[in-house]
Amino acid sequence: MLKLSVSFLSAASSISNCITFLLSSSSSVFNDKTGEIEHWNTATAVNPLSSNFINSLFSKNGQIWVGSETGGVIKLAPRQLILEFYRHDPANPGSISPNAVNAMYAAADGTLWVGTVEGGLNALTPGSMNFVHYTVANSGLPHNTVSVLAADNRNQLWIGTWGRGFAVMNLSQPGKIIPLVIDAKHQHLLNFAGALAYDPINDGMWLGTNDGLFFYDMKRRQLIEPFRGCQNVRGCIGSLIT
Repeated sequence: MLKLSVSFLSAASSISNCITFLLSSSSSVFNDKTGEIEHWNTATAVNPLSSNFINSLFSKNGQIWVGSETGGVIKLAPRQLILEFYRHDPANPGSISPNAVNAMYAAADGTLWVGTVEGGLNALTPGSMNFVHYTVANSGLPHNTVSVLAADNRNQLWIGTWGRGFAVMNLSQPGKIIPLVIDAKHQHLLNFAGALAYDPINDGMWLGTNDGLFFYDMKRRQLIEPFRGCQNVRGCIGSLIT
């Protein structure tokens, strides 16, 4: 039987010890000392956002990354509240892929990984302004719509797609993407990935899809159904916390 870890569940990313950056159809900043909420969108007079539709947030080492539906990626320096925008430019092949940003992950070496709709997986290394694009055409990525990203304890980035299941990439070998192959009974149930979360207690990855909740045992390299009726968790599972 799997043991469930206890954790704090939050739908927000912390900017400092007194301010929280909230995820919504636009964005809001909540000051927990004053109890005030300030809405932040494209109409904001100072530092307006590039899009009012925010899909994802990622916070690491005091840096906030904001993924939007129509405005690419926004890099937020919390202390100065300075915004840096990464938008698609048709004239610049090194710009971020077009369309919505679904998922982000910042690796230990500072590389930002970005999952997009029909634009594949993008990578931005520290000090560079050019994105590297990994797609079905030039890598083992199974589908160009990347819906979710998460890392395990083996320096691997797990990639969930919306249409062809999951893949795994060693972060020490960028671009070497290997589709996750499991038994035929479950393979079709993983096609539409909505959520990923590494579980350090059970040493495995929780997989949330449009067809249920599953668990991949890292030691046995086997997908299991973690509880009775797990396939009855219907609809797109949008987030998981372990």
